[in-house]
This record gives sequence, structure tokens and C-alpha cells, in this order.
Amino acid sequence: MNIPRGNVLLKPTSLSGEDVKLKLTNLQNHGFNGYIKITVNERTSFVFMREGITSSVVEISGKNISLAAELLLHHYLRKETPIVASYVLAPETASVLSGSHAFQEKYLNSPIRKREFRKLLGNLDGERITGMIEIVGSSSEDAVFLLLNQGRIITDNFLDAYGQIITGPEKVNELIESLSVQGGVVNVFGEKPDEIEKKKQLKEETFAQYRELMISVESGGFLGGGNTVKVDETLLKEWSKTRPIQKLALYVGSETPEIYKVSGKKGIGGKIVMSATIQKKIKAAKDAYILVSPENG
Repeated sequence: MNIPRGNVLLKPTSLSGEDVKLKLTNLQNHGFNGYIKITVNERTSFVFMREGITSSVVEISGKNISLAAELLLHHYLRKETPIVASYVLAPETASVLSGSHAFQEKYLNSPIRKREFRKLLGNLDGERITGMIEIVGSSSEDAVFLLLNQGRIITDNFLDAYGQIITGPEKVNELIESLSVQGGVVNVFGEKPDEIEKKKQLKEETFAQYRELMISVESGGFLGGGNTVKVDETLLKEWSKTRPIQKLALYVGSETPEIYKVSGKKGIGGKIVMSATIQKKIKAAKDAYILVSPENG
């Protein structure tokens, strides 16, 4: 699935993690509508904002698309120099695309024959689909998009288009008429609004459990061995309210987290205690901060 370009604010530029953080802060302070695209290796994150408030962070890696934790993104940015671009959207279009993590394939590379396009629009309207219609071009750069909010095509009285997204009422009608007469090939991605919200809430409940903890290396018998890390027992009890937590995910790079057994210890506050063996394996410095979350798998 392709995320359509909006109006270019910042062309793709290599920035340090600190510069990316500063840019995000500036956009928030100026009530930005649109998204910031952050690419590191094979992973691209889209930070969607409406009136300066982050509505979601959507991550695409290969063919996988998912909702990501903003805290995890900032944690990785400390160590990376990503390629960053930003694109302006209308507030409503930014809101629609912020739910793209939940979109389902409705039609993929589907040829639309004469008069079928209006029928397609009627079906999407009947299902109250929020999402996007990609009218396929000779390349991804040539594609154009119509965005749907609860089955209604989004239009804008001020601009004919935001980048690849057609929004001017006359231009939208021209495009619909052209497809209704000549046909074309489309991709349609979307979902019902309540399903998008439900998936977002479930993910955000998980994200609320993320914590940044300071690494402490325990001396004595624990030193040099063991496969268990320790966190404050109060935190472990908080995590274990709904189900016992026996393992912890440690996010030490931009790949799959390291998983270790976890136990509670009194009075260690915002620290994570580990053996020297684990510290060396994850290549983390003593007193550095590491992002962790309970492993429920």
C-alpha cells in the first residue's frame, strides 16, 4: 500500500535524530496538518498530525503496515540518521490517512470498466468506508488518489489537489467522469471507522506499557550469568494486573527486540537490573536508557 504524497514542505533530507526531534516539535508548535515521513534502512514511519497534535505513527516495513509507538520511534531516532520529508495535507485528509494502519484491501489492481466506477463509489458509500482509492498510473509517481471519509469523497474548496490527492470539487468530478467513461485500474484500501478506532485503542493500550529504564549492572552472584532482568516490583505488579508477566522485551536496535525473563525487586525505581553477560550481549552502556515492554506472547 502506498501512502500518497501531500504538498511538499520538506524534500527528502538526511537529518540527525536530534534534528528530527526538533523538527517534529516545531511542526507541533505551528499547528501542522500533514505527515512527516522518516525512513531508516527498510523501515518507513509516517507521523500524522492534525493541528499540531500527533494522531498516529504508522510504520511500513516491506509489505507489513502497523501502528507504532511514538515513544519507540523517538528511542530509535537517538541512534539513527534517517531520511526525512514532510508533506502538508488538509486536516480531514490527515485524519483519514492516520488510520491507514487499519486499512484492508478492498480492491487490488482491479480493472474498472465503463460505468462501473460509480457503482464502486456507491458500494463504498454504503459500507461507510474510510480510506483511499488509488487510480493506478504507469508508475507510483503517476498515481492519483481520492480519499474517503465514511464513504464520502473528501473535497476542498481551496485547492484542487494536495500532492497526489485530488480534492477540488470540479477536478474530482472530472476524474469520476473520466473513469466512468473510459475505465481504469484502481486499488482501494479502507475500513469502517469503528473498526479503525477499535484497532487503534487496542494498540494504544499496549503502547501505554512501554517504559524507558536506566541500565544497572548487578554485581555479586548475578554478575556474568543468568537470563533474567529485574525491574521495580511496583512496575511489575502494574503490568501484571490483567495477566502474569514473566518476560520482558528489550528494544536495543531497530530490529526484533531481545526477550528475557523478568522478576521484581524492591526500591529500584526507574532502573532495569541485568547481568554483565546480558549487558554485553545487547551492547548497551551502563546507565544508558533502554526502552522495554512486557512480552505477552
